[in-house]
Amino acid sequence: MMTDLRVSNSVQPTRLLFTPLFVLIATAMLGAGCSERTADMTITSLDNPSRDRARLPHLKTTETGVLLSWVEPMPGQGKNGYQLRFASYLAGQWSAPNTISNGNDWFINWADFPSVYESRSGNLVAHWLQRSSGGTYSYDVRTVQSADGTHWSAPYTPHLDGTKTEHGFASIFSVGTTPAIVWLDGRRTQSADIHADQHHASPVENGNTDSAMTLRMRVLDESSASRPSILLDDRVCDCCQTAAVNASGGPVIFYRNRTIKEIRDISYVHFSNEKWSQPAVVHHDGWEISGCPVNGPQADAMNGLIAVAWFTAAGGRPAVKLAFTRHIEDGFDAPLMVSEAAPLGRLDIIRLSMHTALVAWLEDDSDGMATIRAALYGPAGQVGTTSIVARIRGERASGFLQLARVGPDSAMLAYTDVENGGISTAMLSATGLN
Repeated sequence: MMTDLRVSNSVQPTRLLFTPLFVLIATAMLGAGCSERTADMTITSLDNPSRDRARLPHLKTTETGVLLSWVEPMPGQGKNGYQLRFASYLAGQWSAPNTISNGNDWFINWADFPSVYESRSGNLVAHWLQRSSGGTYSYDVRTVQSADGTHWSAPYTPHLDGTKTEHGFASIFSVGTTPAIVWLDGRRTQSADIHADQHHASPVENGNTDSAMTLRMRVLDESSASRPSILLDDRVCDCCQTAAVNASGGPVIFYRNRTIKEIRDISYVHFSNEKWSQPAVVHHDGWEISGCPVNGPQADAMNGLIAVAWFTAAGGRPAVKLAFTRHIEDGFDAPLMVSEAAPLGRLDIIRLSMHTALVAWLEDDSDGMATIRAALYGPAGQVGTTSIVARIRGERASGFLQLARVGPDSAMLAYTDVENGGISTAMLSATGLN
């Protein structure tokens, strides 16, 4: 029986490498109101409008700025009351935060978090997770849309199977100008499979009776509301985040796959000529693991160049890797090694310039703490040196890092700061990019 590792730390790194240079840099941690220069990156703390006890930040770049969303307790509703809020960062200023939705029956989890996305039509789309029964991992994806960020549609569930199973780890993207959503779907993980939402023109083999998690998507418009969801892959890892990018040739979905032999490497599907491709592997790491590592890929695209970063521990060696492609049909270039010292993963990546991507990840300090590190990469390798952004607790409550592009040489970083009891944000500015 497969082990679910969400209730404990994922893979425990076995090595920790510090050189005197890293020790020196690590003494210059990010502090309130300070600015620290490390080689070709300037790191500056940034206030944000979230309240104390806020967590689960999510960042998304828009046409005009950045969206920051988060979850915080709902006043007067006890320990189970939560609300999803967001604010926009435009021209160096935060908007007043708005509340999207709230509830007493939400599924709140360090690894499976809500999001807000601006579609190509300009509408905002948000999602959160709502419990469907008393089961630990029995919950549904709920989505809403808004034209102004204040008035939101009635919640909609993109999966129609009705099973009391896990549906989550969703990513919102666009197909043309229409918003769409992809998620991990657990309908087959219960003994009595419900077939009300099967898509019989799937690019993968039909008739699979395996009880594995599946990957599904749906376009979020009225015409598709009553149609079956689209099955993209019929056997995937159970609780790793998905990632979706709108590349020049169409959307690309990244996720952690799962073979019969329990190899869990990063795969992708892409949409072209009005159909989804067969699943393909970014790189054959060969990570054999019997439980979900709770560490999904992240990706970004700009001007035809797609970048994807991921964590692996193939062969018992934790590593963060990065790969590029200009032609998704031809697969990805050989991966670049970002870290093989003691990475925890929980990473994010954004394209920062025409030829550069910014990667941020957590590195284990072996004392219950972890450092947030950031580095610039191009297809030929690392650009400059690795920067130390902050030191935080390494526990799962610290969640996953979030990055968003602010300008041609700057990015925003957001993370849950357990020690300070809220969400911290910082600006990372690079020099010498082209």
